[in-house]
Amino acid sequence: MPNEEDLNDSMSLDNRRHPTTAVHAPAAKPKGGARLLSIILRFIVMHIVLSFFFLFAGIAVFILILLCIAGKFLRHRRRRRFFQQPEIERRGLSREEIRCLPCFRSAELVSDDCVVCLEGFREGDWCRVLPGCKHLFHRICVDRWLERSKVCPICRGGVAARWI
Repeated sequence: MPNEEDLNDSMSLDNRRHPTTAVHAPAAKPKGGARLLSIILRFIVMHIVLSFFFLFAGIAVFILILLCIAGKFLRHRRRRRFFQQPEIERRGLSREEIRCLPCFRSAELVSDDCVVCLEGFREGDWCRVLPGCKHLFHRICVDRWLERSKVCPICRGGVAARWI
């Protein structure tokens, strides 16, 4: 007759060969307190992860806004510096310097137009010829121009004291 040890050995061999027939103990489910603790820990971890995500996303948005503001400021500053005329061109001639420029009355119709006011020259109009470049203008038009700028409106040649 087989003894108990042989019987146990044969059962264990059978259980290894046929796992479906083996009796398995069900996995231990966490009790109510452990399950609640697991849910709370998951909530805390997700809360911490989301907090760090939004913290870094907020910092990234803040830095992006600062870069946009700095870029706009630098672009505005560069544009202002680029379009700024040199000091010699910003100030015009004095009234005495303008009076020294040659002035005459037109005796006949001139075919060109005044580039400042875009009107044609008529007989009897007061005209000025700039000494350096010999461009012709109405006296009133070019006088207003030369009060603000020391250059010819057409060629941008300097009308300085050396011409006067």
